[in-house]
Amino acid sequence: MYHLMIRGFREKASASINFLGRLSKGTLSPVKVEESLLPGPAHNNIRDRRSDPLGLNVIYEPDDPPTIDIIFVHGLGGTSQQTWSKNKDPALFWPKEWLPFERNISTARVLSFGYNAHFAASGSNIFNISDFATELLFGMKFGRDEQSNHLGVGQVPIIFVAHSMGGLVVKKAYIIGQNDSQFKDIVQSTCSIIFLANPHLGSNLAEVLNVILQVFIFNRSPKQYIAELKANSPTLQEINEQFGKIATNLQIISFFETRPTSVGLKKMMIVERDSSKLEFLGEITKPMNADHHDVCKYISQDDSNYKSVRDVLSFMVERFGKKVVDTSEVNTERVLQKIKALLNICEAPEDDLEYFLDRRIEGSGEWILNNDHFKSWRDGISQTPQILWLGALPGTGKSVLSASVIQHLRITGLDCSFYFFRYGNQTRISLNAFLRLMAYQIACQLSENGFNFEKAESRVLWQKLFTRALFKVNHYKPLYWAIDGLDKSDSQTTLLSLLSSTASSNLPLRIFFVSRKSQTLAMSFERLSASINTQQLSFDDSVLDLKLYIDKEMEFMQATLEFKENVTSTIMNKANGNFLWVHLVLEEIMLCFTKADIENALRDIPAELESLYQRMEALLAKQPRVSDQTLAKIILTWACCARRPLNLAELSQALLPEHQPALELQNTIGQVCGEFVDVDGKGNVTMIHQTARDCLTKTPGLRFAICPPEAHYMLFKKCLSFLSSANTRRRMEQVSSQPFLLYAATSWAHHLSLSSAAQDRASLLLLAKFLHGPSVLTWIHLLALTCQLRILVLASKSLMSFLEKRARIDKEESHITYLLQEKETIELWAIDLIKSIYNLVPPFYRRDSIMHRQFDPKVLSSTLRVSGLSNNSWDDNLAKFSVGRDSQVVKIKCLENYFAILVTDRTMILSHARALFNVRQILYHSMTCEELRRFSHGECVLAMQFNNASNKLVTYGFQTTRVWSLSTARQLHCISNPSDTKALAVTFADNDTSILTCSEDRAIRQWSLLGSPDSWVEILGDNAFGDHHHNSPKCIAFNQEGTQVALAYRGFPLSVWGIDYSGMVGMCERPGNVGLDLWTGVDRVGWNQVTGHVFGIYSDGYIFKWHPEENDNQELKTVALEIECSPDGNLLVTCSADGTLRIWNFHHFALIYQLSCTSSVIDLAIDPDGQRIYDLRDSFCNNASETSYIMGSSRQLPMTSEVSVEMLEPITALAVNPQTSAYCAGNDEGTVTFSKNGSNEVVVLSHGFMTVTHLLWSEDESIIVTADLSGRISVRSLDVSSTLPQEQALFQISAQGSIYQIWLSLKSSHLLIYTSKSAQIWSMSSKKRVAGCVLQDSSLGWANNPHAEDVLLCFGFKDVRIFSWNNFEEVGSLEVNRELIDVERPELAPRLFRKPSEDGPSSPEEFETYVDNTFVTPDRSTMLIETSRASDHRRRQKQFMVIKTFGLLSDGSENAITPSPLPDDILTRIEIPLGFLDVHSIKTLWTFSSRSASDPSSSPGTAILAFLDKDFWVCTGLLNGGGTVILEGVKRHFFLPRDWVNMECLELAIMTKDGTLFCPRNGEVAVVRKGLKEEWIE
Repeated sequence: MYHLMIRGFREKASASINFLGRLSKGTLSPVKVEESLLPGPAHNNIRDRRSDPLGLNVIYEPDDPPTIDIIFVHGLGGTSQQTWSKNKDPALFWPKEWLPFERNISTARVLSFGYNAHFAASGSNIFNISDFATELLFGMKFGRDEQSNHLGVGQVPIIFVAHSMGGLVVKKAYIIGQNDSQFKDIVQSTCSIIFLANPHLGSNLAEVLNVILQVFIFNRSPKQYIAELKANSPTLQEINEQFGKIATNLQIISFFETRPTSVGLKKMMIVERDSSKLEFLGEITKPMNADHHDVCKYISQDDSNYKSVRDVLSFMVERFGKKVVDTSEVNTERVLQKIKALLNICEAPEDDLEYFLDRRIEGSGEWILNNDHFKSWRDGISQTPQILWLGALPGTGKSVLSASVIQHLRITGLDCSFYFFRYGNQTRISLNAFLRLMAYQIACQLSENGFNFEKAESRVLWQKLFTRALFKVNHYKPLYWAIDGLDKSDSQTTLLSLLSSTASSNLPLRIFFVSRKSQTLAMSFERLSASINTQQLSFDDSVLDLKLYIDKEMEFMQATLEFKENVTSTIMNKANGNFLWVHLVLEEIMLCFTKADIENALRDIPAELESLYQRMEALLAKQPRVSDQTLAKIILTWACCARRPLNLAELSQALLPEHQPALELQNTIGQVCGEFVDVDGKGNVTMIHQTARDCLTKTPGLRFAICPPEAHYMLFKKCLSFLSSANTRRRMEQVSSQPFLLYAATSWAHHLSLSSAAQDRASLLLLAKFLHGPSVLTWIHLLALTCQLRILVLASKSLMSFLEKRARIDKEESHITYLLQEKETIELWAIDLIKSIYNLVPPFYRRDSIMHRQFDPKVLSSTLRVSGLSNNSWDDNLAKFSVGRDSQVVKIKCLENYFAILVTDRTMILSHARALFNVRQILYHSMTCEELRRFSHGECVLAMQFNNASNKLVTYGFQTTRVWSLSTARQLHCISNPSDTKALAVTFADNDTSILTCSEDRAIRQWSLLGSPDSWVEILGDNAFGDHHHNSPKCIAFNQEGTQVALAYRGFPLSVWGIDYSGMVGMCERPGNVGLDLWTGVDRVGWNQVTGHVFGIYSDGYIFKWHPEENDNQELKTVALEIECSPDGNLLVTCSADGTLRIWNFHHFALIYQLSCTSSVIDLAIDPDGQRIYDLRDSFCNNASETSYIMGSSRQLPMTSEVSVEMLEPITALAVNPQTSAYCAGNDEGTVTFSKNGSNEVVVLSHGFMTVTHLLWSEDESIIVTADLSGRISVRSLDVSSTLPQEQALFQISAQGSIYQIWLSLKSSHLLIYTSKSAQIWSMSSKKRVAGCVLQDSSLGWANNPHAEDVLLCFGFKDVRIFSWNNFEEVGSLEVNRELIDVERPELAPRLFRKPSEDGPSSPEEFETYVDNTFVTPDRSTMLIETSRASDHRRRQKQFMVIKTFGLLSDGSENAITPSPLPDDILTRIEIPLGFLDVHSIKTLWTFSSRSASDPSSSPGTAILAFLDKDFWVCTGLLNGGGTVILEGVKRHFFLPRDWVNMECLELAIMTKDGTLFCPRNGEVAVVRKGLKEEWIE
């Protein structure tokens, strides 16, 4: 870098050279050196460098699409090519001449960036490093290749290779890009940076160089970018600080020079070693045998320095580029199918387009393409969204015109997504369906969960798919949306209001709306125009299309040209622009045989469409056969009221048995229904137009008039009768032969909800009969087979609504006691249908459930049985888990996939939102809530909040505020807080680029995360609030965007203030106090982010909602302590002092659900998916299901349901007798219980005061040993021979240190106590300590030798030590060869690893390595050792060793053993081992190969392992023995209901050798028998 100022001087310029040495010593006086001293070659050098291009240029492009981009950035005084060429020889330009031919790098595209950093150039140069970085970003975003094609940098991963100052340019570009939405998506593609002698801390030669440039040799002006290279300059410090916060995911490799560079007559290090390294976690550094000049130039491909750089690049391309290669190799159709399944797209969007294009006349629609407004909308260069609205009357050909526009946009190569709202299809009028189908099309054009897209509320869906995803993408080409039939949408105004959020998007969106004209839509578009450019088109020019259509039809008329023109003129004059009217008229006159008939028809046909429909209906009534009229009425009913259009095959079955199949149903429909019904090219049967449907359903007195409630009742009965006659064991392959079956299964509930069934008492009997018979299981089975279980939720809502309507009718008619049994059946099924989504194994149903009572004798006679649970009725508590026995929970927050709990030990615990939490594990599973990260703020946290993008967390403490990355738990930003106040609320604002707080000193402050300024700035204070601030706020809430804040006080009114604009938005006046100087304080406050309401709790406990802009205030006189609103804005959740949770409809303040619990609530939260309520009680977090039924009740209010939950103390220790199925259990409050046969009869053995941590029960059931959290160990005798167990205390021991394990010898003669301090053996007979020792390795697991009762085995991670039970003498040891075990298996999920405490590990989870558990096969031939080792991010990785017990001898014959791993099919699935089954069970559970030479049960070492897989199915897998039998595979038997999936409990689960499962759940032990008799076949 700096050596270029000297390089090339002639020796006669020695005076100039000598001055450097004197200058470095401070002895040089200024001496003017003339520019003429520069020799000729130097001037030539300046001219040569001009040939190297500036900007970003491609120097190599692979034949196939690149898998990765490699961008070279030169340093000070360098160029885009010479920097990388030895001796400036183009043949040695290695990024172009060598790199592309390296085998693993040839798939990469190579680019080089040049910028004007020539310090010796004449003239002024005001560029700085930031300017160069901006140039680089500009080239990456807008650069083009030699063929003027857009470079598209950022579409594949990026690797930077930067020399010297080029590294600073790259870092600064990365910083700018991360904070600028225009470049963010590009720089986020960066995966690695390779620094070559980069001066991260600067260089002392920088200042020297600027002095030389200004005064001595070159007589050039100083350069700002050189000044910035000064050691520890502010610029470098700022770059390093900011880069360190955002570069956590980059792979950084730093090469540094080791040889001094010639500078005149001296040699010196240009960039010192310390300055060449960033000292980042994960940074790889390597010395290079080169000076600063040659660190980036190589003499040949054999140069060791080149090989080092090449190898790194090869590794990076293979590592990061492989993902792209894999993606390109994936079948595109398969990817789209996954997206289609994720969004639950059932109908192809092209079907509607083809339907309307088939009706288009060639040449029609041309008028709109020539319209100036349309051309401006289509061709405009604006990067902001543009909307074009075309409104017209019904029947004017709007949809055909929409199809024409869509086809035009596609033909011209524009990306166009479209949607047709169809009036006759209930599945196509919802906003949810629109958003999903649009997202699918856009994904196809641009080509995240556990999130259920189909069930999501439309506003939530909009945020997930569009606001937080699509609208954050920088897309250069406009995206076109064509939306037809907006007036048919069930949420037309909601859609337009959602579109207002596109105003700030980075997408050049072009939206074309077509709909009927209405005052509501006109006002909505007017409001939308305030934020988005919106234009309206007139439909007047469509008369040309109408003329084209008539002329086309006239071609088929056998008449003179003059007559045709007269007919055309007459139709045009009467049509009034209505295509549908013209179509119907042409259909009629084409059936006429004479001119007179045509003229009469034209004269008699009404000019109004409605009158024309009535005329058509009258013609149908004149059909001679009554059977034809009856058939027409039924077909019209299906066409008008079907949930979706039936196809011909479905309709044919629906008409049975009253109407036998027609020879040609399509022709029959045309004959009996006339022009009312249309059959499209796909065979779908629909009404010809919505206006035709309206005529039949809204015009009284017609022969074929249809009353919708009665019609839906008829269709409901048809669907139910069809299901009742279906075979109860129908399989998936038979559904296709019964096309109407699926419609009946998915639609009867829809028709019931819209029908008049409640008015007919017979409907009660019909429903009860269906639900009480076997057909209900057929129905559920069919829905499961076709992945339509969501219908169960809709059916439950329909049943509850039906009962509510029926109850009102019975009350009015004084028939309250009428058919009570049938009503109870329907009500119980309405409850069970919700539960059956998650509990599809009937034996897991509660005993009081209708499913259990109705089918228990038949279903459970030969299958699994569940006992041990006292709760006979349903509850919605999915989980209760301990946050930490030594911690007190304070606050809980939810975001998209996580929730965070604030505890008193100043640690944030982040957990995966879909599941059950366990602080000792980390598992990524949709049904678990394991701990993922811990954020240690280091002080008391006062407030916390997630950002809208769900990737950051801010925590506000007494002294500092910190911003964290959720993915890495790494601190991104930190700032000191104002010392004289504390914040009451904190939030993200300005697209997550700033933090807002509101503090006790009544000031709102902002902290910019962009670093300018890096301090708190007061944006609203006393000056802004004026007299409206009365005292310090009691509670505060920001809205989601951070643009408004609600402030609540003690004894003063709640007020809302604008932040983006200074001023009060509104003041909340309590109803009854309006106009009076009376105010009630507010204790809790929050925002409904959907409706804009503020909700809260008054100081007297009553809840309220208030809209600050509309001043709408409503109050509910119910007392609450905490309150929360669901993310979709439909529900309020409150909790009272007695611990009861209540769910209210937000819009009506109607109570719809109540969950009673005995303990009080500290805080509560609702997950963004709206499926769970989390509440904190004591030191526990409870996860309660809101149920899809409740969460879907925004429009239909169900009858209030109430559930009571008894929160029992969690089971913390469990011991089972494998012979009798009796068990002993200890719980969190110190109670030990006993159950004789695993039944519901549980006897309390003892009460304690501390949590039971360990429990042992001897094989002969005579001894029970317990250990509690205080370190007290109790040994008792137990007699279970009598009716009630008899217990007697033998002795107690107070252990020193944390207890890791207690263990009994085979004959229960000795007791091992293993703690953090020592290991001791106690005699059970003398009750005294026999011996003890201090073990250096504390991460051990102890077990008995199955073949020697006096031998104790001590398993370490890498050895097995053998001790005598009698005297604790070590009698032998074996080394464990783990070469088959320590194999990296990425598919094995790591578990949580907590760092050891300062005084040593307090629990096994804190060890680097640990032996977690041991299992012995029933024949004692094999042991399974479960171990774990620390992994990244505080996680643990499970490993399993299979050891033959005969090798564990103490005779000294062996000194090492080599354990076997589990078979791959088990290893990749296993989550929790449960135990080994009796070898004789193999005969009933497994089918063996014909190659088996003998009974497999006689094969030594053969064993069946029972375990839970990662989806929490109970599975069995085979461990082969030493015989010749070749067996492998895993069998799934049954899955655990999701409310059983609590990791703390599942870790205690045990399966005995006969296949009985003991699983703790909600403070009890569930016993599952006969669960392995059946196998689940995929």
